Amino acid sequence: MDLSKNENLGTPFKYLSPRIFLLGALLLLGFVATQLFSSTAEARLPSQTSVLQFAGTDIVRTEPNTDEAQSITVNINPAITDNTVVTVEYQTVDGSANSTQDYTPVTNGVLTFTQATGSSQSFDITILADNITEDRENFIVVLKNPTNATLGANSTFVVNIESNDPQPTATSTPNNSATATPLFIDVYEGNDSLQTAYSLDTVFPTGCAVDKATLWPAGDVDFYRFWAQEGIPYSISTSDVSDGLDTAMTLYNPEGERITTSAPQGNKDSIIEYTPSRDAWHYISLINEDPSNPSGKTYCLKFTLTNPTPTPTPTPTFALSAEHDACRVALQFPDNDQPAYACLLELTAADAGSTVQRNFVPRAEGVTDIDYYRVWVRENNYYTCTTSELSEFNDTRMKFLNPDQGVLIENDNASAETAGSEASYLATYTGWMYILVEPVVGVEYRIADKYVYQLACSVELTTPTPTARPTQAQVNNGGARSTSTPTPSPTIIAQPQETIDVLATVQAASTPTPPPTARPNISINPLPTVAPAMTPSFAANLQVVLFYDRNQNNLPEIDEGIVDMAVLAKDSATGELLALGYTNEAGLLRFELQPSSQTINIMIPYLNIDQTVSVNSNELLIRVASSNLPNSLP
Repeated sequence: MDLSKNENLGTPFKYLSPRIFLLGALLLLGFVATQLFSSTAEARLPSQTSVLQFAGTDIVRTEPNTDEAQSITVNINPAITDNTVVTVEYQTVDGSANSTQDYTPVTNGVLTFTQATGSSQSFDITILADNITEDRENFIVVLKNPTNATLGANSTFVVNIESNDPQPTATSTPNNSATATPLFIDVYEGNDSLQTAYSLDTVFPTGCAVDKATLWPAGDVDFYRFWAQEGIPYSISTSDVSDGLDTAMTLYNPEGERITTSAPQGNKDSIIEYTPSRDAWHYISLINEDPSNPSGKTYCLKFTLTNPTPTPTPTPTFALSAEHDACRVALQFPDNDQPAYACLLELTAADAGSTVQRNFVPRAEGVTDIDYYRVWVRENNYYTCTTSELSEFNDTRMKFLNPDQGVLIENDNASAETAGSEASYLATYTGWMYILVEPVVGVEYRIADKYVYQLACSVELTTPTPTARPTQAQVNNGGARSTSTPTPSPTIIAQPQETIDVLATVQAASTPTPPPTARPNISINPLPTVAPAMTPSFAANLQVVLFYDRNQNNLPEIDEGIVDMAVLAKDSATGELLALGYTNEAGLLRFELQPSSQTINIMIPYLNIDQTVSVNSNELLIRVASSNLPNSLP
């Protein structure tokens, strides 16, 4: 094979460097891995799920003189905007109306939604005419078995048929029309799996914890979850079960594994007795083993302590005073649930961190607990905070806030595999930064001490102090302690305010004594030099694309991005580091900057690239040619 000429590049040379082969192979492997990861991530993180439900729940239709079709509409929200295909089945169920005399039944209807069908579809049910004198009757239409979507609250639709035939007496109509519509769907519905189990109160009533629940339509399964305490014997049973229902109950551990199923009782009730080995959420499911129509039939679910003692009651087992997070108790801060009461995190050196253990116990019942922390940040230092060690049902959201409580950065989940949060911020100012940690899910007051998390924060000194700072040294000649040291002392909380107060006092006192020299010593000139850095007069929104142009078309292709390359953005006028980031799989990095001049410098140290860009530029393409690669590349 003649390697004296590379046909793809069209550049003659004696041999092709192995480094170029290696780089091409690495880029190809990176692209393949990225595609696999993207496919996995997309499977793990689907787009927003559409919800299917009827456009209404109850109508009254007068019986026709001849058979007529009744149109029923099903809505989907949000509408489909891609190639997804959503299907849902529908069927009719007899109520007081009879499917052989009053309407034409549907047993296996199917609706299909695509991008072309829009946000709603309709189907027809035929109402039959008859000459029979009868009271108002009804039947039900139910949605079931959706694919690529979920069912909304209005997944059942009641059609009432008002007779058009004369009634035999004047009193029959009001008495009979007042007959209550049978109960088909209960208030706990949507609880058809472990993941959607209905959460019960941790304090069980003496009567029904679940009242008038149904197992309709046929095949319905009801899941509930309850908080069980270690060593307490529980008796879980059904009662007040309607004729035509036969309940069967299964108990699951916190991991969703079956523990036991109720033994046959010889009647329609079921019961399980169980003593937990740990404090945790447990689950139960209920099914109907009676083959008859379950419409309008209900059951009650009860929880009883078979050996009651004072210890399982909520009051003695949970004490707010022992578990409540309240930092700086000496100052009588009631809680760190607002910025003024924020807990102090001291980060005293580069790479040093601060870790605290906290929970979401509120100050009082009915109050949602959120936790504020504060840390003194210095411009150009890089700060990272992470929540971890979360309890199994806890979920956190984290926000970095500036001194005015404006959001700097926000994160819900650090990754798809964890409910913990992680946020990083390259400080653009020197001063207080607030960290807000709040629960995503509702915290149940009686077990609020179980909603625990660990917060860890660290600082990385990425750049030295800017050279413009010597102006502060002149001001500090008045006797104040210098703040130029990169390592804050443990008393850094008071330093910013104390330094300003002392300087103002010394300057005011020294002004009357030597009037000619006092003004130069006060030197208000440093203030204008600091102000532009804090309030820049320019803004830039720049996208940087770094690509290896192997096909030499001078354009970035999807598989030509160079990943994980450090890119720096600096102020052209001051040399100040504005931002630092790394390119993604497509070789792309986006900056939102506020420089003090009309140009910025984009630098890639690894490739010895230093490019000056106007603030009006929207995109910077950095091409790495497929020949004459820098020697610094592997």
